[in-house]
Amino acid sequence: MTTPLNNKKGTTLVELMVCLVLLALFGTAAVTLVKPCAEAYIEVQQLTRAQNLADALTETIRGELADADGTISIVNAATESDADSANNIFIEDVRLTEGTALRFTVESNYTEILDAGYVPKLTATTLNADNTTSTKVLYDPADDTFAELNRYLHMRFYKQTEGKDGKKKEYTTYAYTTAYPNKDYMGLVVSDLAFYARGWKEEKETGKICLTSLSMQLTVAKPDGTPVYTQTAVIPLPGAPEFQ
Repeated sequence: MTTPLNNKKGTTLVELMVCLVLLALFGTAAVTLVKPCAEAYIEVQQLTRAQNLADALTETIRGELADADGTISIVNAATESDADSANNIFIEDVRLTEGTALRFTVESNYTEILDAGYVPKLTATTLNADNTTSTKVLYDPADDTFAELNRYLHMRFYKQTEGKDGKKKEYTTYAYTTAYPNKDYMGLVVSDLAFYARGWKEEKETGKICLTSLSMQLTVAKPDGTPVYTQTAVIPLPGAPEFQ
């Protein structure tokens, strides 16, 4: 009885070379595709982060303006290249219909400034029990121990009292805050923030013009200023503050 031999065919050199060439082609194609795919994934991820950040900042602005029931003014925030423009936010009786910052009062107890522009050095002076005064530095852009405010949404609070002669005194800073810590911006910044007067009404008894809503446009960008996402929203003003 005979047993047939199995046909054990080995891999030839030509077949081996063909396999290596095909493997090299597939490897090159994979490397070529991986980089743009990874870049596209990063861009989509960053866009999602920018949208989430814009939504959160918009809701913060809505919340701040929900209590505005005194006066409101659209003004222009300062820029880092023109630090002297910091006082623009206090200019009164101009009635701009568009600008980069808001100044409004809540029950006339305090004035709030809301913007994402450059902030100069802020100090607060308090009266001590012995009638001496103490000055505290609240924020200094030249001091790295303070978190950067420029290109981050922030709110500053001022008090303004009237003197005996009826003239208003200067705005006195007493606090400031940010919507979120800078680290929560996920490596992004606010490159543009603009407000526009939208809805208004006139009081028949006094003739005062009151705003009932604002339009807002907010752009989230990379640190180099490259825009990532722009959001437009309508902000209602339930307190209908007087437009000044």
